[in-house]
Amino acid sequence: MKDEDTLRLAIGPGDRNIYKDLRETGMPLAGMDNSRIFLLAMSIGFRHHARLELKSRDQFIQGSYLDAPQKSIIKAVAIFEEKDIKVLFDSKKVYTIAEEYAHGGIKILEELCNSRGTFSKKLVSELLEEIKENEKEILEEESISM
Repeated sequence: MKDEDTLRLAIGPGDRNIYKDLRETGMPLAGMDNSRIFLLAMSIGFRHHARLELKSRDQFIQGSYLDAPQKSIIKAVAIFEEKDIKVLFDSKKVYTIAEEYAHGGIKILEELCNSRGTFSKKLVSELLEEIKENEKEILEEESISM
């Protein structure tokens, strides 16, 4: 992905206000930069299978502003989605996958931040639910293989 630093990650045209609102004082993500919120939204979108195509693109984050771990997460999602490591040769495709998951995830993230209860409790609860589902799947696979 030699041109990843020159590409820009885009968001949906209505999403910019959500990102702005999530960074406001008093919100759980106050003070967090856009690239971190984007990755959080992408991760939540990925977890919820909420990949939404962008009808129009609002340029948002320059690729050069992402650090190596952030780029690695984006690449990992693209490889998983495409089931082929060769996707890494197409930076635009990698970024499109990330953008679409972030577009689906930003509204879920907004809902998590705006609903009652603490954000961290909701996130931990969601992660525990995911762990239980994974454990159940592993046990089922083990019982089938016996």
